Amino acid sequence: MMFKKLLSPIQIRSLELKNRVVMAPLGTGFYDHGAVTEREKYFHRSRAKGGVGLIITSAASVSRPPNPEASIAVCHGVIHDDKFIPGWKELVEEIHHFDAKIGMQLNHFGRQIPFKVWGEQPVSSSAIACPVCRATPRELVLKEIEEIITLFAEAARRCKEAGMDLVEIHGAHGYLGTQFLSPYMNHRADEYGGNAEGRTRFVREIIQRTKKMCGQDFIVGVRINGQDNIKGGATIEDAKEAARWLEQAGADFLHVSATVYGGYPPISPMEEPPGCYVHLAEAVKCEVGIPVIAVGRIDTPQLAEQILEENKADLVAIGRPLLADPEWVNKAAAGRADTIRKCIYCNQGCLDRVNDINLEGKKTSITCLVNPEVGKEEAFKIRPAPKRKRVVVVGGGPAGLEVARVAAARGHEVILFEKEKELGGQFLLASIPPSKGHYREAIDHLVREVVSFGVEIRLNCEGVVHSVAEVDPDTVLIATGAMPLVPKIPGVENKNVATYDKVFLGRFEAEGRVLVVGGGLIGLEAADFLSSQGKEVQVVEMEDRFARDMGKVAWFALRRRLSAGGVKLLKSCKVTRILDRGVEVLEGNQKKTLDGFHNVVLAVGMQPRDALYKQLKERIDEVYVIGDALKPRNALEAIYEGAEVGRKV
Repeated sequence: MMFKKLLSPIQIRSLELKNRVVMAPLGTGFYDHGAVTEREKYFHRSRAKGGVGLIITSAASVSRPPNPEASIAVCHGVIHDDKFIPGWKELVEEIHHFDAKIGMQLNHFGRQIPFKVWGEQPVSSSAIACPVCRATPRELVLKEIEEIITLFAEAARRCKEAGMDLVEIHGAHGYLGTQFLSPYMNHRADEYGGNAEGRTRFVREIIQRTKKMCGQDFIVGVRINGQDNIKGGATIEDAKEAARWLEQAGADFLHVSATVYGGYPPISPMEEPPGCYVHLAEAVKCEVGIPVIAVGRIDTPQLAEQILEENKADLVAIGRPLLADPEWVNKAAAGRADTIRKCIYCNQGCLDRVNDINLEGKKTSITCLVNPEVGKEEAFKIRPAPKRKRVVVVGGGPAGLEVARVAAARGHEVILFEKEKELGGQFLLASIPPSKGHYREAIDHLVREVVSFGVEIRLNCEGVVHSVAEVDPDTVLIATGAMPLVPKIPGVENKNVATYDKVFLGRFEAEGRVLVVGGGLIGLEAADFLSSQGKEVQVVEMEDRFARDMGKVAWFALRRRLSAGGVKLLKSCKVTRILDRGVEVLEGNQKKTLDGFHNVVLAVGMQPRDALYKQLKERIDEVYVIGDALKPRNALEAIYEGAEVGRKV
């Protein structure tokens, strides 16, 4: 497939883009108190080198954070002061070197920031609390609205002075622009509310003030919600009417997304189908004559080409897939679309981290489960090994495959032992629960990679001391994973009891009513899996909350599915004995019996398979243990360890 439309140039007024691929704004956390860092430069440089036509950088705050040491001020980009211009100018020059264009998304959080993170009471169009951030904002008075409009225009002026090609006003996802545009959040009775003309006035005046300050030829776009996905929020009809008003005010393009905090589907949906917001862009495109950008799980060049060919949008925005593979565009252009490393939309390394910054006040940065090089583009470059070694990897799960891939790419001779008949390890289990079949794509890619680098794969081959020794390795990498933890509870050996892995793999057939012990990710997904098979399911968790090891977006979606499937959740409840038809529990200080259950499924944690490491570490000079074999965690950490150790050997 040639992707002629996708790779064709397009004009946005006087600005020509070499192709129609836009890198969507992605919060990174790579900044230093708002200033551009070398990390941020390498990150965007990699995507520009990878072929994108336009990069829109992550949302930068136009207002000065009240607490300069808050996570939001330290980790995100800001543009409220001229002192930031030189850093941005350096970044712009890097991007222009690759014939890509660049713009900045300008933002004001409004009500959508917790008090503890922002440092003072947030403000909004109306005094209506965000369902996620909780704090009730203060309603802006007219003088303050005027001041914020000026802040946006001044920020745009700084972008122009830094050499940026355009700016995008953030009017989506529930931030201040949305708070004026949406009838759900804007209950004003003055000229900034009441109807579409009033609700769009704030954003329209930002456009007009920016054009006045930066010149009519400076390109100003707006990201809007095609729908808010929350009761009382903007619908596609509202978005179409708003689009007409914004075009009339001078907007040069519209970027159509969806959802606010608390809306469903959530921002960056992991369960929605590919192209989930394209119909919204198509509807808006029918109302305006300016270019429209579609976004929302546009994960393959084939889908992007189809959207453009069917005239549903003029450009396509790609976000998380460009984290997974910065060469997405180049591979499509070279006829190698089948080699693109696909995003699996887990959100673990990206959106979960951004939520940690915005909602939890953590000072962190993004990464990517399938691409550990994110944020380490320079440090993690594959460099040839100074000496070629014979490297044995024991275990073909995510960590083992990644370390084998990297070691082989550096020039080592690599032999991979896997005791099962198929590679994949825990990721094979992870791809079984409802809505997670695409996780298999991560393993498929890693397998293709290790094969392409010439790794010798030995399946159905238990990694034991004598079999490893026969190979005479210089280095051994133990990635044998973990096994389900079986708690020492009376009755755990009963025939009606099984660990979650046997249920997922079909080695244990649960019947009737099922009790799942453990309310973390694995236990909840086991409950979802059993519920989808028509079982009546209850989950018991000994701690005082569920899903401690899950990100907010994933848990939000899973909780809805569990509720729809009738799954009952019981927390602060410790199982003390397993019976033939139920369990005895301790809830607080009270003993209870939960009865009428045909089966009990255990999902209470994992323990490392590290016996081989203990046997080999005294016999071979260079032995590493990585992934769950070192310490059971999540796949993001396991793959990262594989990437890191593969660069050391």
